[in-house]
Amino acid sequence: QKVMIIEKLLERDNHMITRSQLLMDMHYHLNSNELDEIMKGFHESKMIVIENRGNTMIYHMPDIQVEKLKEWMAGKR
Repeated sequence: QKVMIIEKLLERDNHMITRSQLLMDMHYHLNSNELDEIMKGFHESKMIVIENRGNTMIYHMPDIQVEKLKEWMAGKR
């Protein structure tokens, strides 16, 4: 599940996704409580930033994390 979420963020041009969009995309794989726990862990480890814009929660992966993950993934192949 975590890998799928990371892949979703990496495949987006701006490395951002709303909570509702992520839940729609992942509804067969996890529920909202599971998503919240995963994203909380990502946020605490500085992998993502969580922004609130009105009633919309946005998950954003900073460019530095994107680069680190791409380097790590390239080394795993």
